[in-house]
Amino acid sequence: MQTSIKQLMKYPSCCDNVTKLRTALSYEKLTQYKENRLIDFNFILSTCGVKDTFRALCTQSRKIIRAISVDVASSVLFVYEKLNPEDYRLREGINGLYRFCDGKLSEDDLDILKDEVYAIVECLSIRDSNSIETHSASSIAYAFTNSFWCAESASNAVYDQWGRNKKILMKYI
Repeated sequence: MQTSIKQLMKYPSCCDNVTKLRTALSYEKLTQYKENRLIDFNFILSTCGVKDTFRALCTQSRKIIRAISVDVASSVLFVYEKLNPEDYRLREGINGLYRFCDGKLSEDDLDILKDEVYAIVECLSIRDSNSIETHSASSIAYAFTNSFWCAESASNAVYDQWGRNKKILMKYI
């Protein structure tokens, strides 16, 4: 996977990435540096770290973003299921995301699943917005829309989740 400074500049959340990357690129003494020069995600990961690499995913296709996000969300599903062993709705949401990524579920059907998952998160947030149960469910909800917040919520649910998130990201880059 690759992106460019020009692509990253389109997203305000990536501005810190751009500063770090420009510094690293000039440090590497790249003489023909241009705003649209492609930068490998492995370089972003080694230069900016895992959180900023997740932010940079916004420059990728929705299919890639969702594929990475659903893997992250799957890695914390056990937290919710341990506390709610009879509730399979979040697992159905994750399975729906996998089917969507494989082209076996329509956007309309995905929207229905997304609404169900968001309803669960809303109920949990009313009860206790800072519980690990809420964070794990939120990670699954964010998997539908935003890879960074999916990873961030997952890290609030499970100790050392950023290390797990990095391993998941490495499978794709």
